[in-house]
Amino acid sequence: MVQDVEEFLKNLYPFSSLPPSSLKNLLNYITIKYYRRGETIFKAGEKPLEHLYIVRKGSVVLKLEDKELEILHEGDTFGYLSLLTGNPPTSTAVAERDTILYLIPKEIFLRLVEKYPEFQKFFTSSLAERISHALNFLKSSKEISGFEKFLTLKVKDLKLKGVPFVKSRTTF
Repeated sequence: MVQDVEEFLKNLYPFSSLPPSSLKNLLNYITIKYYRRGETIFKAGEKPLEHLYIVRKGSVVLKLEDKELEILHEGDTFGYLSLLTGNPPTSTAVAERDTILYLIPKEIFLRLVEKYPEFQKFFTSSLAERISHALNFLKSSKEISGFEKFLTLKVKDLKLKGVPFVKSRTTF
């Protein structure tokens, strides 16, 4: 089984960019987890994640409330936003089909990000891409509300009549 994991990661960017010794060492920390179709992997707003997830087989859908944001397939990674920021996940992940995931512990993932610039670049670029995708999704949604509305608001549409001033000792 370890050979299957190693062979898979050796051919999967950005893991393929790691030195062979680091990739071999990484194998000692990976957990393999099976999720049945429809099973929730994690929920938006819950505690910050403790693993990077890699889809080995099957597919995972990322949802915002009940709206589908993205479908992830074999080789796709997810959960890194929470790992990089330390914040709870912003979407819910559900196994779309019976799915096998590789889980890499947060500490190991962060060590790899810190040590290998190419590895870091992949995840920061992916993060920017996901944020852009999410904003486009929100802009096209007819039911924008709350914080999502704030993210897509244009400055020219603000209806400010004056700048509010508050004394330094004022509490709310």
